[in-house]
Amino acid sequence: MRYSLTFFRGSVPLASPHLSLLGTLSVVFAAPAAGSSVVAQPKRFALLAYLALARPRGWQRRDAIVALFWPESTQERARRALRDAIYVLRRELGEGVIEGRGSEEVRLAPDLQVDVHAFEEALATGALDEALGWYRGDLLAAFHLNDLPEFGQWLDQERDRLRRLALQAARTLREQRAAAEPTAAVAVAERAVELSDGDSSDRDALARIVSAIALQPSPSSVIPVVAPPADPDTFSEAVGASERVVPRTSSEAPGSGTRRLPIVAAVAIISILLLALVWPRQESTSVNHRATMVLPFTVHGGPTVQYLGDGMMDLLTAKLDGVGGVHVVDPQSVHAALRVPNGGAPDLGTARTLAARFGSSSFVMGSVVEVGGRLQISAYLYNGDGEELARAEGIAPLADLLAVLDDVARKLLVGFLTGPEAELAQGAALSTASLPALRDYLDGEREMREGDFGAAYDAYTAATARDSTFALAYYRLSSAADWLGRAEDAHTAIREAARHRDRLTGTDRLLVDARVDFWLGDAAEAERRYRRLVTLRPTSVEAWYELAEVHFHGGPWMGRDMREAMPHFREVLRLMPTHASAMLHLARLAALEGDLALVDSLTAVLAAQEPGHARLAELHLLGSGLREGADRLPPARAALDAVDVTSRAMAVDRMAVYTGDRAGALTLARPLTADEVPEFPRRAGLEISAHLAAGLGEWATADSMFERLSQVDPLRAAQSKALAVIAAADAADSARVRGAIATLRAAPAARMLARTDPDLQVFAPLREPFYLGALALRVGDEVAVAEAIETLDRAARRTDLDGTYARHLAGLLRALAAAQRGAHAEALQVLEASWPGPRRELMVRWAWNHTVVLARVVRAELLDRLDRPDEAQRWARSAVEDIAGTPLVQSRIDRVLGR
Repeated sequence: MRYSLTFFRGSVPLASPHLSLLGTLSVVFAAPAAGSSVVAQPKRFALLAYLALARPRGWQRRDAIVALFWPESTQERARRALRDAIYVLRRELGEGVIEGRGSEEVRLAPDLQVDVHAFEEALATGALDEALGWYRGDLLAAFHLNDLPEFGQWLDQERDRLRRLALQAARTLREQRAAAEPTAAVAVAERAVELSDGDSSDRDALARIVSAIALQPSPSSVIPVVAPPADPDTFSEAVGASERVVPRTSSEAPGSGTRRLPIVAAVAIISILLLALVWPRQESTSVNHRATMVLPFTVHGGPTVQYLGDGMMDLLTAKLDGVGGVHVVDPQSVHAALRVPNGGAPDLGTARTLAARFGSSSFVMGSVVEVGGRLQISAYLYNGDGEELARAEGIAPLADLLAVLDDVARKLLVGFLTGPEAELAQGAALSTASLPALRDYLDGEREMREGDFGAAYDAYTAATARDSTFALAYYRLSSAADWLGRAEDAHTAIREAARHRDRLTGTDRLLVDARVDFWLGDAAEAERRYRRLVTLRPTSVEAWYELAEVHFHGGPWMGRDMREAMPHFREVLRLMPTHASAMLHLARLAALEGDLALVDSLTAVLAAQEPGHARLAELHLLGSGLREGADRLPPARAALDAVDVTSRAMAVDRMAVYTGDRAGALTLARPLTADEVPEFPRRAGLEISAHLAAGLGEWATADSMFERLSQVDPLRAAQSKALAVIAAADAADSARVRGAIATLRAAPAARMLARTDPDLQVFAPLREPFYLGALALRVGDEVAVAEAIETLDRAARRTDLDGTYARHLAGLLRALAAAQRGAHAEALQVLEASWPGPRRELMVRWAWNHTVVLARVVRAELLDRLDRPDEAQRWARSAVEDIAGTPLVQSRIDRVLGR
């Protein structure tokens, strides 16, 4: 946060009081200062800015101000705080700076000049040059108040509004000048590119203007078009010299018009742009936006520290290279190309020329000052235009130089972390003091983007081992563990993130809090927090994605259609078109809607972006499931052949879940049941095939698959068959029910197999009494039903997850029993009372999903029988669950929905 407070004293000629809020901030007043509390208290500065900018201009009601600045306080305390703040501002800036009208309204003095007002007035009168002169930078640039999210939201909206106005002014002025004054249009076109953050349309417009200039006859007295010389060094020196004549600046005086460049500067701009077009086949390299170079530092001190001029190049290169994908140009190459008279550090123009030569988008410069045996290090990261991206400073004894450099490098890295997808990484860079921990964290982020969740898990684990208070590393570790189905690890990680949340900024803290809410069962509160986050930070990819996840995974547990997540996943892709996970989720939802065009579009994008992505086969299968005709399955088989067998099983299951094509999925699943398939994916293939066949009523095929599954995993086969019989759309014959009971009772020794699977170890013993009780209902064995309920009730007295699961199963069994005797209202009441709620901690445990899907279908059927069709259809739609045996109950879902 950079702003200053300046007072003019004595007989210095005075201008009118002035408040600058665009770009570098300042307050200029004639009255002498009694103190500097305005600078020391950002909240008071924010109040001053709000009074200047709130619309409509002029008088502002006190109740609106206190609601914005003291939302958590009582009305009495908030008003007292406002009075105190106004008193201090008047004391510091002069009594007349804030005026009052009655007891309810205040305003900033009308004679106070504000650059935002001047900017808007110039726009209103059509003086676009003057308006762009006033717009020196974003409104209250780099100014944040973490404890005032409502003010932050208001500020973000105003900042975006003013930036859009400036961009529109630059575009309008660019078009006005493009034909008549093309050389003058270059600077305005550059400004438009800057204001739009490099929007492709603005870059294209700039290129068109430059090309038009290049094609015009160009007398040497006007615009000499420079052809690239044979010797790149000669050209670099010429360009460097011309650039140093008129350096770019973003702080010209208001009213001086758009940055008009002399002819020499125009020549330099055109030459550089032409060079980019015609020289790529020679020695120049394209700009790498993750490449940087470290230049020699300026050193002030005794002879013992002079080595640090060049030494900083090697030291910072070692610290930065490879972190977060950053590549640092070899210092020896920089030395060989550097031509600095009498040694020492180069100037900014030479640095820019070298960066262009090496294809680097940025460079690092700085200084080392020795004072009393201590070193003061200042380092600055610049982009290719010489604009500052980040700065870092450190002071330490010479012996502690390396430790200080860790901190310097970590702060510089913030400048490389740009774009919506980097917001969380920026917070990470600022919330850990360990550069090695940050390196591991950024490695984890890269692995997450590539879909390698195991490698990401390992990287985040390493980051937390290096810094045990690294809250965002724990936060992301919980996400990686979630993707891997490691519920216990995810639970531990999110608890640790919450424990260290105070190290985070306001929005990052909100992310952690929202995930804790969702993890532990308050999905509604998590949704509220995420909605607040996307309002405060509308470009936060992480916030939009997590909001979508709440709808996608938590929505069904609240009886909501997971398709409510679609607009949020679309927003993620608008902000970050390469977000593979958002593509996958959106493709599933598009398949659920039958939108083949969208599925095919997303498949093509992911295939072009990551042809080896492990989940790409799933998207191909979603498209196959929506197509008609016998020729739809061969391409799906080819897609499956390109991935590992575990991914094949998942893709087939999701094809059935999201497209409803159980017959096609069963055909594609058969190769997964072959004896040569490794045991783990073969078990999944056999179970999926058995459930698909049972859901289609093909019991002979299902029984065959269950029998083969029992040869490798008797417990899984017995429980899986019991679930299939219980979930059958029509009452299974009594012989099949009794056979399922006998198989389940005959597998006691097989329970030892559960120890190889933590999920089974915890939940398999609880599912057994439920399955036995539900099967007993089918054959009228009331004693067995009562015994099962009693067993589950005993387990339900526990307060851990086992107890929660047991209560859910006991309630579902009671509801099935009540429904069977026609007591539908009672059954619904019991089911609702035992419902566990949308806890992400439970969703990660796949063993839960089969019974909670069954419970949602039962609830939909009960509501349908109670003549509550809207609620019935809502719960029926919610029964679509990721990897949860939905194909077993698809016919029951269709029946409620009237299909």
